[in-house]
Amino acid sequence: MLPELAFEPVTESGVIFAFGMVARRLGFVVLRIQTEFPDCEAMRRVARGQLQRVQIEFELESRNFLTHKHDPKGCDVIVCWCTTGWNVPRT
Repeated sequence: MLPELAFEPVTESGVIFAFGMVARRLGFVVLRIQTEFPDCEAMRRVARGQLQRVQIEFELESRNFLTHKHDPKGCDVIVCWCTTGWNVPRT
């Protein structure tokens, strides 16, 4: 059986693809992917039979969230492939 992704992501698009591969196992249902911030709107399972709408931003490296000057209040979840030298902002 072939893997869905042969190598680790090297772009933000690769991170989005990797997330899509495991979203259901992590309790997410993706509603929309878009090019503007935030990158994704999804539903997250928070309890049995209960879903919560969340805004997700994808980054290859965590520091890109700050480099791109995103407002942490504009998303609920940040999905990064690599943690690179800063603490993830808490809202």
